[in-house]
Amino acid sequence: MDRKKEAQRRSYNFMVYFGNKRVGFEKLSGLTEEGHFETIREGGCNRTSYALLNGYSQEKSLTLERGVLEDERELSLYQPGYRFKDEVAIMVLGQDQAVKKSYYLSGAYIRRISQRELSARDSGIQTVSIELGYESLEEEGSKDSGAWRRL
Repeated sequence: MDRKKEAQRRSYNFMVYFGNKRVGFEKLSGLTEEGHFETIREGGCNRTSYALLNGYSQEKSLTLERGVLEDERELSLYQPGYRFKDEVAIMVLGQDQAVKKSYYLSGAYIRRISQRELSARDSGIQTVSIELGYESLEEEGSKDSGAWRRL
């Protein structure tokens, strides 16, 4: 089965590139970039306050989920602690499977890989969850991005 039909069959809405390896996901959460600010009051009457970026960076994480087929081995290539040499690219796809939005994670590494509970009573689909830690998030449009040049 070709890759496009496989992606449509599984209803993937996101394509993630781990280096040069393309992996589809159905659910993605935690895609955030935030700053930490320190409030400083002006002297005298203290009526004016300023919010200054203090440079402190909190560790960020992203969780990716997908269903698992019995013949898949692509996720066994990565173990917790694995640090990606290149940026991790996330492509948000439309219903026509065309890329609608792109994000790039630099300094990404795998924190945790977990599988959904297996139960003899439930006949649900087996899913796997991957938690990534990352240093910075870059949105589509930056031509300086290494992943932008590669794809």
